[in-house]
Amino acid sequence: MSNTISTCKLAGAFKGTNGNPVYVLFERTHESNEYPHTPNWSAQLIGGIDAVMTRVFMSASACEGGSLLGDNGRTTRLLPTK
Repeated sequence: MSNTISTCKLAGAFKGTNGNPVYVLFERTHESNEYPHTPNWSAQLIGGIDAVMTRVFMSASACEGGSLLGDNGRTTRLLPTK
């Protein structure tokens, strides 16, 4: 079984033809069971702010607890709220 390892995320903003901003979300990932690890960049979304925020929250909610890892096996977790 493999986990997808997310090693970097980037967002770009551009002025659209109608003057409104257009956002592009990129992510660099590799699979945990492939050696050597060869990270690949992919565009996750191109769209307006509503589409971007929907994608961000859908991606975060679709991951099983404890199975989302950062670079070098770093665990990701929610920080406690006050």
